[in-house]
Amino acid sequence: EKIHAGKDMVLHDMATNTFTVGSDECRKKLGWADSGELKKGPKDIPENYRLYVQSTSYNRAIPGDTHVLFAVDPATYAQHQKTTTIPSESEPSAKAKAK
Repeated sequence: EKIHAGKDMVLHDMATNTFTVGSDECRKKLGWADSGELKKGPKDIPENYRLYVQSTSYNRAIPGDTHVLFAVDPATYAQHQKTTTIPSESEPSAKAKAK
């Protein structure tokens, strides 16, 4: 895949669950050229890393088994954020229900 110089990148280190943000920082961490267009494929990404490259397409076809990272505003994030329910003191505990 061609990665143009102006594309933003995020590198996910899955072993430590840390992210490197920015094209310059990702290129440096991966040992790639500082600037210019790159031709890279899946074999160029080290094991336990996942590279996200900015898409400038508005109608990109996304193949199956593809990981996607996208930005959302805080209100949208809050709307879809997973939550857990903590029982109140007035509710019987799961232990009491099981008896």
